[in-house]
Parts: sequence; C-alpha cells; structure tokens
Amino acid sequence: MDETASAAEVHVSLLGGFSVMVNGQPVPDRWRLRKAKALVKLLALAPGHWLHRDLLVDILWSDIEPEAAANNLHQIVYAVRRMMGAESITLSEDVVRLCPAARLTVDVDQFEQAAGAARSSNEITALHQALDLWTGQLLPEDQYADWAAGERETHAALTALLGSKLSEQGESEAALALVEPLASARPLDEHLHRVLINSLTGVGRRWEAIEAYERLRDALDEEYAAEPESETKALYRRLLTGGKPIPATIPHNLPAPTTSFVGRRRLLTELTAGLGRTRLLTLTGVGGVGKSRLALELARLAGAGPDFPDGVWLVELAGVQDPEIVVSTVASALRLTLRNGRSPATAVAEQLGSRTLLLIMDNCEHLLEACSALIQQVLARCPTSISSPRVANRWRFPASWSTACPRWSCQAEPRSMSGSSPGWKPCSCSSNAPGLPRLRSN
Repeated sequence: MDETASAAEVHVSLLGGFSVMVNGQPVPDRWRLRKAKALVKLLALAPGHWLHRDLLVDILWSDIEPEAAANNLHQIVYAVRRMMGAESITLSEDVVRLCPAARLTVDVDQFEQAAGAARSSNEITALHQALDLWTGQLLPEDQYADWAAGERETHAALTALLGSKLSEQGESEAALALVEPLASARPLDEHLHRVLINSLTGVGRRWEAIEAYERLRDALDEEYAAEPESETKALYRRLLTGGKPIPATIPHNLPAPTTSFVGRRRLLTELTAGLGRTRLLTLTGVGGVGKSRLALELARLAGAGPDFPDGVWLVELAGVQDPEIVVSTVASALRLTLRNGRSPATAVAEQLGSRTLLLIMDNCEHLLEACSALIQQVLARCPTSISSPRVANRWRFPASWSTACPRWSCQAEPRSMSGSSPGWKPCSCSSNAPGLPRLRSN
C-alpha cells in the first residue's frame, strides 16, 4: 500500500471472529504467520492499541531465549505490514503500536465505551444498548487465551448487572434468558450464577436454582479448593427455606445455621408433603446420618410459610437423662408456665390446645416412654374435630410412609384410625428419632 495508508480507515473486528478492513476493503485471511495475526489481536485489545515489546515477547514466546524472541517479533511486525500496509504497525523505542496514524476503530472499543456509559447511568435501556454491541463471542478461536479474558469479564459483569436489574423489576423470564447461556459457558463466575439462581427462583424453578448453586459449589471446590462467597451461601440458605427467612413475626428458637445445607432435595420435598398430611412425623435412621440437621432445615422451611403463626420450636433432649423432667424441658423450650397442683403434661397440652405451631423433639430415643406419653396427651387435647374435613380426612387413611433411601425412614403413624384423637406409636429403631409433631388447632 502507498503512503496514503497513513490516513487510512482501519476497522478491526474481534467479536464473532477476527477480521480487518482497510478503507472498506477486507484484508484476506491468509496470514502467513499465525503469531502475526495474534499480534494484531493483542494490540487491538490493548488500551490505546500499543504494548511494550517485552510484554509482547513474554506473551508470545515465553519459552525461548530473549534474543530469538526479539528476532521473531521483528519478523511478525514485517508480516503485518505486508498484510495491512506499511504504516499499519510501528516498532519504536521498544513500543509496538497498531495504526498510529490511521483512523482505527475496533468493535470491542465501541462496546467498552457503551458499557462504561451504561454502568454510569445504571439504566436498563443503556445496558441493553451496550450488550447489543456485543455481536458475538470474543475471538472464538482464542477462547482459552488469558490475554483476552479482560473484555470477557466486562461483558459477563454487564450481563449480570442487567440480569439483576430485570429480576428486581419482576422480569425474571427475561433475566433468565439473558444470563443462562452465559452462565453455562462460565461455570466459575459466581456473580453471574447468583443472578442465574435468583432468576430461576423468580420463575418458580426453585429446585433448579438449588442445582445451579450445587454445580457452582462443586466447580469452585474442584478448580480452586474454595467455597462460595458468603453472599452466595446466604442465597442458598434462603432457597432451602422457601426463598425467604422465617418472618420476624413468627416466634422460634431455632439455631442459626453455621454451614450450608447440601443436597437431600427429595427428602425435603417428601417431608414437606408429609407435614401437610399428618400431625406427627418421625425421622429414623442410623446415628450420624444427619436426621437432626434435616429436621432443622425442614423446620426453617415450614416456619417461612404461613402454616405455623404461633411459631416453630426446638426441644433438645440429648442432655436429658431423667424421664421425669421431659415435660418441664418441653415447657421451658415453648416458654410455657407449669403451675403447682396440675399434671405437668396436662398443663402443657392445655396451653398448646389454642395454638398452631410446629414442635421438634430431637434426640429422644432414650426417653421414648416419656415422650410418647406427652405427645399422646398433646395430640388428644389439641382440637382435631371431625367438623374440619381436612383434619378428619387426614386420619381416615393409613398415614405411614417411607423414603426410598435405605438409610432413612420417615413415618407418620396414628395409633388408632377410628377415633378423632390419634396417639403416637414409638418407633422401634434404637437410633435418634427427632419427632416433628404438627400441632394444629381449629
């Protein structure tokens, strides 16, 4: 090309593939040296479109001697000039510049400028307009090159920002359509996955949101031996409690979770359904399998809904050895008063008779007789009148059921199917059995 190339119009495209146009004419994609093409890409991505020769040598020839690498750099500079024109690239004072005298435009620059303006305005329209300029994958032939990562991060961050904005405005379907494809391609992008999880939750796909978290957690552990950030863990805990914490208006004494709850989605689903079918639910299994933890997660899930306005209460019986103090331990946990002259069990049952709550009795395997006697009185005195079809029908059919997991048995067992006051049948399992009596007054 002649000297008029100094005033040439040069456009470099990096999105959707690499191409160069000079004065409206495409440069043939017949690069003799692959690294000459890589040099143009590197300079097109660089701020100001220049880089120090030492940095270029380190990126392109980190595994050879400096003298040989310097010689290679001169060769590919010459190759670029042959493809794009004599003034298309300069090497002066150890700095390599792309088209210093031409009117150079790069599609990624246009996206970056629009992205900066969109972030400043924080407006959905501006964010959409900026993302519209991202017309394809950045250099798909170099998708694993570290030197192209910065612009991909900008695109991902802008996508996450727009997705968050859409979710906040209730447009979860649009947010999901935006972020889901990119999240699949970026399994370690935690910010993007938080937006994905929120979007899935917003469209009612809660279990898929939980699966998205678990994939992210596993990927971070495998790649970096790291855990998700605290914000991501908090999002996961909200998912396991129906997407929201127990309301401040619902009394409870449940301990705050100290670690994330992993897996067991099927069990939680079955147990939640079990609470809707019976007033007494018992978890049994070998010691250490995690019954107590599962019962607490179920309690948090139940407490986040409207079914138990009088609270969700945990009674921890592991440290109780005397059966005579079981009732007083339960009363203390429920903040009930036991008056002299009355049977403690009767007093507890009478006070619970006017309340709608969930009671968790944990680690009671060594106190089965005492717990059985108390729960029988509670269930007998809490009104379950036949006039209420939901309650009456609940006890007309066999209520025993178990999960398919061989290490678990989840049972809801009325002692009598004929009366309106079902009792409690202790499980014969010798391991821990946290009971989940559902106390419903009508």
